[in-house]
Amino acid sequence: MIIQQVTRKCHASSSLTKVEEVCQGQQSCSILASNSVFGDPCVGTYKYLKVEYECVQKLAKIVCEHSTLSLRCEGNTDIYILSASYGRNVGTSICQGGTNVVTRKCHASSSLTKVEEACQGQQSCSILASNSVFGDPCVGTYKYLKVEYECELFIFVLHYPHLKLPCS
Repeated sequence: MIIQQVTRKCHASSSLTKVEEVCQGQQSCSILASNSVFGDPCVGTYKYLKVEYECVQKLAKIVCEHSTLSLRCEGNTDIYILSASYGRNVGTSICQGGTNVVTRKCHASSSLTKVEEACQGQQSCSILASNSVFGDPCVGTYKYLKVEYECELFIFVLHYPHLKLPCS
């Protein structure tokens, strides 16, 4: 007869790192909940792997200078800003309504901060792509605002001994 010891608190310090190494950025992943993967933080005790994760799809929107960028997430999801740039990249054909196209990359350093202030954690938001909001990183050049974001939905799963995390 095998007697399992009960321990109130038992945590492998490598849990997060191991799951991230296998699963981060993947459409789906599978990881074995075992001592061989995570080590044995409490010998003789039956263990399980508990993971909280989110499935996200990266979205992007672009609006030309003097236009309003609107972001919206459906359901119970919130906006999470990944990147934002107000300015222009060399050789892009985006927003060619102006007469001047810059021959170098220009980017307003306040882009990410301004978009995060307006949108981060909201279900929807709007921000004007203009010099009055972001400053003018390249005077006389017609610019655009490009934002990459995710709509976050947190999912909880508890499954052992073999954990499979699907995002579909």
